Amino acid sequence: MGWQAFDSRDEESWFPSLETDGVDRIGFYFQFLCWKYLSGIMEIPGPEYNNVEFDAFRRIPWDFKTHVVNRRNHKVIVNDSEATANAIEEYGEVGLILAMGEATYNDEKRTFQRWHEELKGGKSKYEKERIKRRAQKRRWESKKG
Repeated sequence: MGWQAFDSRDEESWFPSLETDGVDRIGFYFQFLCWKYLSGIMEIPGPEYNNVEFDAFRRIPWDFKTHVVNRRNHKVIVNDSEATANAIEEYGEVGLILAMGEATYNDEKRTFQRWHEELKGGKSKYEKERIKRRAQKRRWESKKG
């Protein structure tokens, strides 16, 4: 399977929640692709440690993550440190399948934002409160390389 552009407006069936931000949806879609293409060679889901579940298992526990490279924060949040330590104690190591790439959050006409607002039924309570107090809108900032 090759990399391809992904327009999240075209995929609604895998949205676990419309209240998550764009980065979460990228992660959910990557997880969906991993389940779809790796379920024949890995046990999905993987083992669980104190309510923390690894995404898959094949000889060792595996975690599926995404990382958007055109942002200021380059930390990748993986599973809970205690669960990871327990998995390493049991299996000797854990694996990470990491998809990295640039993300475009909106176009100049803000079509994704308008589509998403319509899909979720209008402005959220948080957004209405932000407008009422005349606070600045949060925006993702990207570094142009």
